[in-house]
Amino acid sequence: MKPWKTLAQSGVLKLQERDGELCIRSDGIELMSSRRSVSEQAMAKYATKAKSVLIGGLGLGFTLGAVLEQTSAPEVVIAELSPAVVEWNRDILKRPAMTDPRVRVHVGDVGKVTGNFDSILIDVDNGPRAVSHPGNSNLYTPKGIARFKGMLNPKGHLVFWAAGPGTEEGFVKILGRAGFETSLDHVAGHTLFVARRRAS
Repeated sequence: MKPWKTLAQSGVLKLQERDGELCIRSDGIELMSSRRSVSEQAMAKYATKAKSVLIGGLGLGFTLGAVLEQTSAPEVVIAELSPAVVEWNRDILKRPAMTDPRVRVHVGDVGKVTGNFDSILIDVDNGPRAVSHPGNSNLYTPKGIARFKGMLNPKGHLVFWAAGPGTEEGFVKILGRAGFETSLDHVAGHTLFVARRRAS
């Protein structure tokens, strides 16, 4: 098997390629891979009727690309903490989404974005438990979820991506205490937590 070729590096982050497969690693830990992008693209189905979409986490651009293909939303905000990942998508991977006029790129914490959205799709890490960047854990806390709830339009979807097929019952309970009804969508070995405001 061929070794991985490093296309770019920024600190502990590496963009690598092997036989056409792309991946981003942090300290040697795989964060995302083009070979396992089905669940990331599946998040887009929760934005098909949205007029405004917030995506937390650019990664290799699969969620953003799928959202642009499946929705006519005039505005899609993509929040990515790493300037390097934005640069890689724009200059190395040359993702068409990065030049789409509907896209507004926020380089920074998705938790600091302001506005109101019909769909909020969060894929900034490996899930509520498997957090690789310590700061990301705040997004899964009651405070973080309350902030997303305040940004979500009444009939909108708040979706969290997580690695693995687990139920993460603790996280479902946190969402429930925040006023959400949550279903689990298991896609290609990964889990999407699909939350909607509980009817009053």
